[in-house]
Amino acid sequence: MIKNVYKILTPFILVAFILFSFSAKAQNKNKGDSVEITETDFAGLPTFNGNHATVFGIPLGIGRSAAGEKLKNYLYLKFKADPFNPKRSYIMDMSVDSGITIAYLKWPNYDSGLYQIILYPAAAKYLHGLSASIVTSACTDPASDIYKSFLGAPSGSQVTMDLPSIKSKTIMHYYPKRNIAIEENQSADKTTYNLVFTRKF
Repeated sequence: MIKNVYKILTPFILVAFILFSFSAKAQNKNKGDSVEITETDFAGLPTFNGNHATVFGIPLGIGRSAAGEKLKNYLYLKFKADPFNPKRSYIMDMSVDSGITIAYLKWPNYDSGLYQIILYPAAAKYLHGLSASIVTSACTDPASDIYKSFLGAPSGSQVTMDLPSIKSKTIMHYYPKRNIAIEENQSADKTTYNLVFTRKF
């Protein structure tokens, strides 16, 4: 009788095992598509895609409330509303006096899908390895490692703001292969570089 039961159950066990294996592989594949950039040296990933990046657990497309819940996992980080645009927020690092702005998040509506994340140079402390240099002048230097091994030359660049009277200019450099952009901000006394993840350019 035990042998008969075993014969009956064997095909079901085999099918269940195959389905479980397929499901596990599918989950691992989906999980592998997402890259938390504060935990990984993403510049070392040949197939890195900015659309699949998360920043402090926050992905593009997320709502404002859900993003706030993600940020609660980080002790010294908090949102600060943009006083000039209530549909946008800063991420502040409060581990230092008065806080440092490390990122800027843009929603098209008050709680609809997040469409852009901008990382400022101060975010470099949260990036690893070569990736930390992407928010420095190295990103546009053909002799730098980040340029040679990850970014390369931009496919195009566009001046998005030019105010000669105050010597201020913003240039966007686009890298569609990586689905990212670099925002170059020039002023009279310095030039800074921001990393931009966006759902569309």
